[in-house]
Parts: sequence; C-alpha cells; structure tokens
Amino acid sequence: MGKRGHVSSEMLLQEVRRLEREIKKRRIRALSSSSEDASIASDHERTEVATDNGRRQNGELLLQDKDQDVDDIVIQESDKLSLQRGQTGYQTQTDKQDNNEQSAPVDMNILALFGEDPLQVPTSSVQLQPDLVSRWNNILSNGLPKERRDQLLHKYPKEGRGLLNAPILNPEVVSIMQEPATKRDAHLKEAQEITGSALVALGHAISSILNEDEEGVDRANLLENLADTGKLLAELHHIQSTSRRAFITPGLNKELR
Repeated sequence: MGKRGHVSSEMLLQEVRRLEREIKKRRIRALSSSSEDASIASDHERTEVATDNGRRQNGELLLQDKDQDVDDIVIQESDKLSLQRGQTGYQTQTDKQDNNEQSAPVDMNILALFGEDPLQVPTSSVQLQPDLVSRWNNILSNGLPKERRDQLLHKYPKEGRGLLNAPILNPEVVSIMQEPATKRDAHLKEAQEITGSALVALGHAISSILNEDEEGVDRANLLENLADTGKLLAELHHIQSTSRRAFITPGLNKELR
C-alpha cells in the first residue's frame, strides 16, 4: 500500500474539520459580496458540499485524492485495537476461551486422584490375525457343518476326564418335565458337550507345553489344538445366539416376528 497505509482516522477527522471551516468562511464572504459574486460563491459552495457529501458515503470519509480505501482504515484500526488490548491486558470472552483451551496439562498423578475419565474409550492392544478372524466370523454367523462338529467332538472325547461330560438328569425328573423345559435342557446339554470338548483341546495344548521334552514342543500340533479350541468356542457362541432367538421369538407380538 505504500504511504497510503499510514493515513490514520485522526488525520481524516482533521481534514473534515478543515473543509468545514473553509466552507463557513466562503459562506461569509458570499453574503458580503455582490449578487454576482454571491452566485458564483454559492455554486462553488454547492460543489464543495457535494464533493464533501460524496466523501462521507458509507459512514467513512473517502479521500479520493489520497487514494485511501475504507477497508484499509478499518483493518488498521482493528490492528490497533488488538495491539492495545494485548498491551492493557483487556480480554474479550473469545480471548478467555482461547486461554482456557491452551491451559497447561494436568499432572498424571493429580488426574489419578480424579478417577478414570468416563468419556475416554478404552483401547485394546490385542491384535487378531485377519485370516483367523474371518474364519471365526463365519462360524459365529453360520455355525459349523454338523459333520465337522461331530468330528471335533469325537477328536476330543470327554469320557474319563472328570466332570467334562454334561450331567445326566435322573429319569424321575425327566418324566415330570414340561416340553418347554425339556427343549431348553437339550440346548443347554448340547452347549455343555461342546464346552467340554473345547476344554479337552485346550488341555492338550497346555499339557504339550508343560510336558516339553528335549526336542521341544511340536508347534504344528500345538496350533492345531488351539485352532480346534477356537472352532468349538465359536460354535458354542453360535448355538447360544440361536437358543436366545428361539426363546425370545414366542414372546414377541406376531406382527413383529
């Protein structure tokens, strides 16, 4: 902007007052002169007033001869106000909010006294292998094929392994059970059978580590036992979801089924 950027509002006001004094003087001279001179002065005065009015448009003096823009003046005055506000310590509501947002972080020991942040979402450091997740998701959604499930149950038998088998109900109890209770017990027994086989598979994996010989653990066999455990648990999860759906559906409104 050059020299034009140094024109302040005070200089503009001084120029306005000077023009007003000049107009008053010319009015006095016009009244005391002849009618012809008065006419000429009056024309000149109207020209000056019109020019002055044109320079006062939009609430700011537009000094065309100095090529000063109103926007430049407003920007300069805004910069002055910001500078004065910083020098005097005056703060607006926005400044106070900015200062609050930029406050120093609280010591972690002090934050521990406040307790856990309820809005902070806990993150898990456990990363599952994508190929494993895709296979588990398929079982969780569709279940294992019956043939494959039976193979796993026979591969990890529960007989002679303590209480891993599902308990058998007394015949007297079964004879007096209602049909809904019988069906529910059948679902629970199936879940226990699968859980027992999963524990056997997991037990094989743990035992192979504890009974490691000089040759070391058979890694392939260990992974096979762990993979089968995951399959059985995913099947158990699917069965539980199916059972919940079967128990809830009869209690729903027929239009919502």
